Amino acid sequence: MWTTSIPWDKLPQTLRDAVIIRDKLRVRYLWVDALCIVQDDANHMAKEIAAMPDVYQNSAFTIAASSASNVRQGFLAKRSRADDPTSIFQLRYQVENPEEVGSIILIRAKIDPEPLDTRAWALQERLLSPHQLEDVSILQAQFDAIQAPTNSKRQLNPDNATKNWYRLVKVYSNRALTKPEDRILAISGIAERYGRVFGDQYCAGMWRSTFANALYWQPGHNAGPQPRPTKWQGPSWSWTSVNAPVDFPHLIGSDSKHKPIIMAVDTKLVNPDDPYGAVQEGSCQLIVKARLSPAALRFETDVDGKLKARAGSISMG
Repeated sequence: MWTTSIPWDKLPQTLRDAVIIRDKLRVRYLWVDALCIVQDDANHMAKEIAAMPDVYQNSAFTIAASSASNVRQGFLAKRSRADDPTSIFQLRYQVENPEEVGSIILIRAKIDPEPLDTRAWALQERLLSPHQLEDVSILQAQFDAIQAPTNSKRQLNPDNATKNWYRLVKVYSNRALTKPEDRILAISGIAERYGRVFGDQYCAGMWRSTFANALYWQPGHNAGPQPRPTKWQGPSWSWTSVNAPVDFPHLIGSDSKHKPIIMAVDTKLVNPDDPYGAVQEGSCQLIVKARLSPAALRFETDVDGKLKARAGSISMG
């Protein structure tokens, strides 16, 4: 373990490229989660994950290595020129107290999804950072609007804020995690920022004020059958319990006549100092008052001789 310095040849290429950018932009410090968080210390990880929203929001900028599929690939490389010469132009660039004036060459490029866009942790890193070396998206604009000061002349519409949160969850749920049990942790930083605005109780990925409607979450249309997670990720009533894209079709304006009444919801946190973090297995209690719907459970044998169960509602005509 290196405590004072790391040999240059021991760093993977992506981190070398990040150091080069730091040096070129004359920034003194570079924060790398894989190096600054002890990866095999659960207590240290829990403490640092809870602090990550402040780390990203208080940074000068975040380097988004979007094109790198892994830490060994790197992201600095020569760019190919655009097919259309008219789409290339030079932009003057000057830093404070410069020794000389440089320039940036901008070209039109085909925009395809990058490897970073598939990673769940990267979503909150993108949204929480005040500046980043990468294109911004419409989700960033919506998230920035949520964080507007309370004395802003623009009033925050609660319905729009709620829709925006679950829209982010929908996008997030389409991304991949190396450890599926991190599903609730990798969005905890975004949840903490929403919590400042909502002033609401956070319950394993859902908000207490929207709980009755959020319980109607369902796997996305293209999710298909998913195996049960091998490790516990969250209570069965929460979208965090499954490894699949999710959707929330009945958030606003659903029929209140048939809406369940939440009598009690209680969870115990793994880290009591992080109300937006992981919850303890077997500690979650939900009591609802709701109408019962007749249903049937049917068992079938597939072509391989395996027994499968199918559930469905029954129309009482």
